[in-house]
Amino acid sequence: MAWNFILGGASAKDMESGAEFAVTYRSRNIQSVDDFDVRPTGNSVRKWTEEELHAVKEKLWEHHTDRRIRDDLAVLIQREFFGENHRVANAITQVTGKKVSERTIQAWLIDPSRVSSRKCPAWALKAIHDYLAAPENKRHLEELAQYRKEFPQQPQFLDDVYDKKQVGMATTEIECEKRARKRWEEASYNSLPTQIYELEKRVDGYLHYLSNTLATITNTLASCNDFDEFKRRVSADIEAAFRAESAVRRARTAIEEGREEFSNEEGLAE
Repeated sequence: MAWNFILGGASAKDMESGAEFAVTYRSRNIQSVDDFDVRPTGNSVRKWTEEELHAVKEKLWEHHTDRRIRDDLAVLIQREFFGENHRVANAITQVTGKKVSERTIQAWLIDPSRVSSRKCPAWALKAIHDYLAAPENKRHLEELAQYRKEFPQQPQFLDDVYDKKQVGMATTEIECEKRARKRWEEASYNSLPTQIYELEKRVDGYLHYLSNTLATITNTLASCNDFDEFKRRVSADIEAAFRAESAVRRARTAIEEGREEFSNEEGLAE
């Protein structure tokens, strides 16, 4: 269950059900669920029992604890491990013997409302602190920091995907496909022909571009003497094809909108 709630704030919302609550505090020193209260707000006509409201408080406290752990994890990774998930994953594995990977760290850090989110356990944060408490580990990280300062490295895209982005990118794909499926499932019968036509038009345009580009590469390969000539000719042919396509598109727009030569009976340029 995902919540929109920050401890100290005056409201909380369950993102799944849409239920909203007002939050009031009994103390500025908030240490547990006993230090705040909740009551339903909005247009809800549901009658909440004391037990149900207490369960809401426990969920909010759990949400706060998880967020604090997630934030602490992110800070430690940036401050102590150069922002590298694989390095902190190896540290946790070394201390605990549990199989923690880059994707584990990414799942712990991603927004909890997303399908790939996983709760970062408290033992993981403890393992990081235990790892940093060992003098030899701290010394190794300091030496590595000095080395990187003297010999800076440019991060590579593939390494960045493996270390930081693969879970987020995969999650975005899942979410986009889910939204697209929902859009088709909710489409009215009368709107389907138009939607299918628009989709076919986009796919045809994409396939046309790919087909022409592949033909250009294939034909040029068969008649080039070296790679420099190949690059030069392919670039020139692709540029020419782009310009030709642009000219056709401009002509089509003028025809369909009745502009320029197609704004008069004699076909004269304006």
